[in-house]
Amino acid sequence: MEKEMFRQYGYKFVDWLTDYFEEIEEYPVLSPVKPGSVLNQLPEKPLSEVDARGGGVCGFFCVQSP
Repeated sequence: MEKEMFRQYGYKFVDWLTDYFEEIEEYPVLSPVKPGSVLNQLPEKPLSEVDARGGGVCGFFCVQSP
């Protein structure tokens, strides 16, 4: 990543973080997700093919890094 791009993303992140802390009281403390609701969305059988990133469900479970 070029220095200027890093700087732009850094400023963007700081702006986002500042907005988050200004509105933090509006966010719920507990997750609205009911127990088992994520499990119910998964397929019954494992995926038979691996995606381009090297994992079947990597887009859902993995942290994406440049």
